[in-house]
Amino acid sequence: MRLSTFGLRTHKLEVRAIGTLIEFVAGLGLVLRTILLPRPTVRALPLSPLLGRLFVPLWFKATERIKSTRLRQTARASLAPLLILLALLFWVALDL
Repeated sequence: MRLSTFGLRTHKLEVRAIGTLIEFVAGLGLVLRTILLPRPTVRALPLSPLLGRLFVPLWFKATERIKSTRLRQTARASLAPLLILLALLFWVALDL
């Protein structure tokens, strides 16, 4: 009796795990198709160089005022992820 109950529980866990895996793969496919692999563009706008030319001098001027070397370098290191997020936001906004 216990063996059949244990087998039933194991089967439910396997079905749940397979369902979760299918849902994850479907969601990943949706992300890849919509964000990471966009459709070809008719016109090109080199956004990264524009953002870099605009934000890098401003960011370095703003971080020069930080007295602690460690904090200043941490603030400067956060510029690259910020530029990636800004480029993605501009790209999404321009695509609408």
